Formats: sequence, C-alpha cells, structure tokens
Amino acid sequence: LLQAVGEYVARVHRIKLSGYGPLSIDATPIGLHQRWSDYITLRLDEHIAVCHQIGAITRAEAAAIADIFTRQQDVFEGISPVLLHGDLGSHNMLSADGATVAALIDWEDAMSGDPVFDIAFWGTFVRESMLADFLTGYQRVTPLPDDFEVRYWLYYLRIALSKTVHRHRFGYTDRPGRPPASRRIQRALGRVSAC
Repeated sequence: LLQAVGEYVARVHRIKLSGYGPLSIDATPIGLHQRWSDYITLRLDEHIAVCHQIGAITRAEAAAIADIFTRQQDVFEGISPVLLHGDLGSHNMLSADGATVAALIDWEDAMSGDPVFDIAFWGTFVRESMLADFLTGYQRVTPLPDDFEVRYWLYYLRIALSKTVHRHRFGYTDRPGRPPASRRIQRALGRVSAC
C-alpha cells in the first residue's frame, strides 16, 4: 500500500501549475507567490520565535534554524511548480482493498510548489521506516531530484516548525508517555545539518 501511495502521489505531482504557495480561487489555479522561497520563508521568523518561547527549541537551535534557511536559499530557486496536496497523510487517503489508493481527499490546503515538500509533509506523519516503500513507489513514476535529501529535511524542518506552532495555538497536547511532537524539529535539524 505504501508503494501504491507513492505512485499515486507521483502522478498528482505531474500536474504542472504556475506560481507558488496557496492557490488562487480564480478559474485557473495559480500559486499566489512569485517565488517558492517567498512561501517557504513566510512567517518563518515568527514560527521560530514561538517555538523558542514555548520551549520547543533552545536559543541555540533557533539561531541554527534561522542560519540554515538563510544559507540554503538557493535550494528553493528554480523549482518547477506542480500541484501539491498540502496535507499529505494517510488520514487523507482512501483504499477499498488495503493495496491500492482509491482517492486522495481533503484538498483544502492544496498548493503549487516543489513536490519534495509534499513528500516531506508525508514524512512528518509517518514512521521513518515507512518512507522507503513510499519512495520506491514514487520513483516508479517520477525520479527524485539529485538534492532530494537536503530538500526533504529542509522542508521537514519547516513543516515541523509550522506544526508545532499550530499545535500550540490550538491547545493540542502530546500523548502521555510519548515524546513531544515538537521533537520532529530536532530530528530535522540534525539531519539537515548532516546533509
């Protein structure tokens, strides 16, 4: 099923768009930003500050995250925008037989941008061991870019920051006995620093 999900998502990512970020509501969908980096860095400083204020990251981690996104700006250039689901997780997939994907639902967060962003979003929802099968299926349809690893972890980090702020604002609590969801930030920070 994970391989089938990867294939399905890769087929979605073949739909070319223009512009970046959230889609306009005009007849022809187009991203509202002129550059992908405009979307990725939107409210980044605020998200870093909130994560520090609530204790999800240390002052040193906040500085390291800001530095990483400043140094890695070139990674966000030259992206050919495609249709992204924007909330890619198993909770938004339907399967009648447990082996194939019947539909991808809940498109309210759809956007235009880098397909690796959608893959990283998927990664924030699943165990890391589940990513390999997803990528096997994905690559049956579309090859991964040469700089996949660094892009994946940069996006994972950006998404983890955003999700941590979201959880805080809406009062979501971590499950007792489990590590805090904000640990995804440290995981991504470690991995992107190693790339």
